[in-house]
Amino acid sequence: MQTTNSAGSRLGTKQRFALDTAKRTHGHARSTQWSVYSPRTERDWYLKGLLEWADFLCVEATPGIIAVDYAPPFRFIDIDGRDRKIELTSIVTLANGTIEWRHVIATEKPLRNNSLSLDAYVARMNDAAKQNGAIYRLIDQNQVYAQNQLIANWTRIIAWLSSVRGRPLFEMLLRIELLVKSKNTVSLDDILSMDDDRDIRILLVAATFKLLQNGRLTSDLTNSVLSKQTRFARTEI
Repeated sequence: MQTTNSAGSRLGTKQRFALDTAKRTHGHARSTQWSVYSPRTERDWYLKGLLEWADFLCVEATPGIIAVDYAPPFRFIDIDGRDRKIELTSIVTLANGTIEWRHVIATEKPLRNNSLSLDAYVARMNDAAKQNGAIYRLIDQNQVYAQNQLIANWTRIIAWLSSVRGRPLFEMLLRIELLVKSKNTVSLDDILSMDDDRDIRILLVAATFKLLQNGRLTSDLTNSVLSKQTRFARTEI
């Protein structure tokens, strides 16, 4: 897709995050962090490295999420007879009311400081989450990176949505929904052909991505490369 945003850069070629070194508010020693903008929460967050960035993209891409905290506070949980300091990656709330404690790890790192097996560790975390009205999800890097095409596509989508941060999209959202309702399915090229004004086209594409994020539209971005030929359809209710 060759379309450029208002800054003149091609979609996805200009990263919308800065690599930053700072102290985490959780009390970590100084470490490399990613400063990112979340269109879902409409605010900035700090993430720790590429794995958290990849998982962040997967969460941003998941419809049905109504709230997310990418920087939940430490929790002290009895894992093996001692309180262990646990740092969750994020806490998400789904539209059905389910609250998920997401814990993304590169390896079996949670086992490093305790004597429990992985299954026993997960069982303890499940119990702790249940006591707080949530469910626990332990996610390893293989599960995250298995979604490599989705991650690549949403890197570009986040860049696009970040480029229109703070700009009203209400009118564009209505125009996209009316177009899709009239045709059932549309390509990104169809959307780009809706207006001759370059700035309006940028907003129309952003509105399309926002409807996709909110679950109002569907598209196969898990297996297919985002392009002008990418098709969007109304979500079946």
